[in-house]
Amino acid sequence: KDAQGNMVNTFSSKADKNYISYEGNPPKKPTISKNEGLNRFVWNMHYPLLPGVPKVYIEGGYSGHQAIPGTYQLTLSYDQKRFKTPAIIQANPLYDLSEAQYRAYHEFMSSAAATYREMTDMTNRLNEINTKLKSLLAKMDPTKHDELIAMGNTLSKDLILWDDTMVQRLSKAYDDVENFENGFTAHYLNLISESNSSIPKITQGSKSRKVELNAEWAIHKQHAERLLKGQVQAFNTACQGQSVGVLFVE
Repeated sequence: KDAQGNMVNTFSSKADKNYISYEGNPPKKPTISKNEGLNRFVWNMHYPLLPGVPKVYIEGGYSGHQAIPGTYQLTLSYDQKRFKTPAIIQANPLYDLSEAQYRAYHEFMSSAAATYREMTDMTNRLNEINTKLKSLLAKMDPTKHDELIAMGNTLSKDLILWDDTMVQRLSKAYDDVENFENGFTAHYLNLISESNSSIPKITQGSKSRKVELNAEWAIHKQHAERLLKGQVQAFNTACQGQSVGVLFVE
């Protein structure tokens, strides 16, 4: 945790069971060894890895940004025991950066990561809904549920249109980015990757680009929320009215 008590990063001896491996995927989060005897774990002083979109190759780095100079608290927990110790990350004396510049870097990268996580979570969520929707439509009887099927097909097409804006699902490997235009998510991840320099200083170009992309994301986000609160909910209600069980949103 940082000096204000905010969580910076966590690590476990248990591997992530939900990790999905694919070309261009974020790396696995390192685990802490439980081997008997002396063990060593090295934190790279970065915030958590960013998420990806399963089976989609996005050219960019998924690394979290560097923790800035300051006082931190390390906590080790096992067998219901907790051990705490303070730690200090010192500024590199070769960098002529003020505390305000380090703080500006941290705030920029933190907010950009939060926005990227939001759009990626929404992309994955709507894609999951569409996958379940298509599975449901395939099981419906056209002689009994023709209107529901038509309604569902329209919804599925609209979900695909939004998804196509956010990601390029034809990209499966490195060379694909030369053949298929990137989706919006890739542009945002590229902003984060390019701003996450070894010298933690945010340029005016990064600041301006972030303003542009955030304005565009606000429009995409509104569209996604209309899909969830409008068409998806309407389809759910129509299904319930005809005693067709499903559904997949809270």
